[in-house]
Amino acid sequence: MYKIAVHVHVFYIKQWPMIEKYLRNIVGNQNCSVKIFVTLAEGIASDQIEKIAKSAVSSDIKVMTLPNRGYDVEPFFTVLRSISLDDFDFVIKMHTKNIRWGIDVSFNNRYISRVRWPKFLMNAIAGSPEIFQNNLDKFQSDPELGMIGSHYTIINASYNKETEQEKIDYFREKMNLKNIPFVFVAGTMFIIRAHLLKPLFDTDVINEEFEHSVQRSLGGTKAHALERIFGLLVADKGMKIQGFDKSWYNDFVTGRFMHSIRRFFFDKRVTNNGNVLIRIFRIPVSNKKYNPK
Repeated sequence: MYKIAVHVHVFYIKQWPMIEKYLRNIVGNQNCSVKIFVTLAEGIASDQIEKIAKSAVSSDIKVMTLPNRGYDVEPFFTVLRSISLDDFDFVIKMHTKNIRWGIDVSFNNRYISRVRWPKFLMNAIAGSPEIFQNNLDKFQSDPELGMIGSHYTIINASYNKETEQEKIDYFREKMNLKNIPFVFVAGTMFIIRAHLLKPLFDTDVINEEFEHSVQRSLGGTKAHALERIFGLLVADKGMKIQGFDKSWYNDFVTGRFMHSIRRFFFDKRVTNNGNVLIRIFRIPVSNKKYNPK
């Protein structure tokens, strides 16, 4: 029987029904004992909180409301502080994401729309009962496998912004982690062996204070640095990160051809001067200053 702690941070409350579907694929596994921890940003309506707390997805679900800091990472640390890692074999981290139509993100020369990005991340973890069971089987058969995420969002951590690299180096040195090449899951949704998170406690990084979350950030925060450090925690122990969601269909929808087609019909991007440029059939129809709400 595997003991699993699942953390879900819900900032975009309308995405909860989608999250529930993935959670059912996890809690329905007869080989697992699952505890679910849901964190919400302050300001969520009380009836919405009650709805999640009474979710039929599991009778073992704990809901916490927290200040809006550190994006999904500080809430993750809050959950980790409330449990003992020794009580679990695996920890699953999931969260809602800002979905913006028309904007693609690029990983490993492949392109994923922001609408599809969270689905790629969650499908790789528990897109179906069979996918989730396959992930458990992979861990069972390969003791060197430390983390599972989406094959399409596992990227090299060699390039970071200067402000981000400073924070990565700070955490790496504080936790006495090796200065070695590593990969991480862009989007910070994964299944990890619980014991790999222990250096967060050993060095008190688990109590780190975070910046206030802003709706649109280009990186450089402590949370973005720790997104990468999670990958280094795995590499530091000589273990690996893999994804098992590679398929011809996913290859097709993330390929350059489909990216070009999407960009031809509808292209929305934030320019270097901070404007939101929208083009239809490559014809600019709007170019307004970005105004996060």
